[in-house]
Amino acid sequence: MKVVNGMEQQIEGSRRVLGLAGRNWKGLGKCSKAVRFGVGRLLQTIPIVAALLLAPQTLAAQVCAVGEMAQNFSFPAASWADGTFGPVAYPVVTGGNSTTLTVSVTPNGAVVLDPTPPASPNLGLNGNDPTSLGVQTLNAPAGAIVATFNFGLSRPVNKLSFVSMDVDAYEDVTNNVRFRDFVTYRANGGALLPTAINVDPTRNTVNLGAGTVEAVDPTVGPVDINNRRGTALFCQLNIDACNVTTDFSQSGITSAAAVYSESPAIANNQGQRVSVNQFSWCLPPTTVAVTAVSNGGVGPFNYTGDNGYPGETLTTTVPATGVTGATQTLTTSATSTTITETIPPGYALTGATFTGLGAGGTATPNLAAGTVTLDAAATAAGS
Repeated sequence: MKVVNGMEQQIEGSRRVLGLAGRNWKGLGKCSKAVRFGVGRLLQTIPIVAALLLAPQTLAAQVCAVGEMAQNFSFPAASWADGTFGPVAYPVVTGGNSTTLTVSVTPNGAVVLDPTPPASPNLGLNGNDPTSLGVQTLNAPAGAIVATFNFGLSRPVNKLSFVSMDVDAYEDVTNNVRFRDFVTYRANGGALLPTAINVDPTRNTVNLGAGTVEAVDPTVGPVDINNRRGTALFCQLNIDACNVTTDFSQSGITSAAAVYSESPAIANNQGQRVSVNQFSWCLPPTTVAVTAVSNGGVGPFNYTGDNGYPGETLTTTVPATGVTGATQTLTTSATSTTITETIPPGYALTGATFTGLGAGGTATPNLAAGTVTLDAAATAAGS
């Protein structure tokens, strides 16, 4: 309070709060501002709040888009105990970004799996892949589900693909021995169908639609000199001619499944194996959004940064009401990134809050300089 002409007047200068919304900076600091009123000087503290938001950006991508992070996985040798069904968790770390792929196999108790060592399921050579996870059946009825391969991801991903090995068919006309593989693919509990399945109907499989493939009918066409026919004749363990790549080019994928069955048209009256491996997915990019909030006044606030943050000017028009800029995609995930506010004369940054940081990440504000630095963990892919 200051007494002027016998009257008490409260001197209140323009107060501004600067907010960066998103991964929010918010700390507490002080700045002195001179405000002249009659005679004398009043020193006033100006609080400023800032916030930065890093949020996942959903992009449907056939290949990893700018800002996304590609991750690949194949089963390490000896990482699955023969004859067991999981689940087994596999951490996948790329450029500081970690995702856990959890795999299990659900057998159909009515269908016999091959117990001959190494017992099924097991890792082994199939489709020219030395560590594919495979299931081998004995005498499955026509149309019977043999087993389901289940895949869970610890975080949502954009685009998921994997390979099924040795999807083929066979008939020995003389001995009446035959099989015909049938596989159905789903993601997110059955809600998503594949966007692409590579098939070659002249050599191995037919795409039946609705995420299902079936090996070419082995009971048609000419036989060889041993009275045999079918794609299995050229799909040996060390040949990838009958492998099928399944691609889910959608965002927000957290789980998938491959259901291995015998064809509804042909019973399997011998042993046959189908395997999976060679997983690939794209982690969503790291994004940042900045919100400016001003208290007691309005106006433009300028921001610059690095790691692909292009900078912007945010203009407040109503005191204490935030204005949020466009969501920006950082160039590289899991990389230290700095956002800087050019503090206008008479204002100061006195606080910052943060939301949406990557797990274990830290944001460090420098209130005097008007900066906040996000460490590599804070900008993990998808944060």
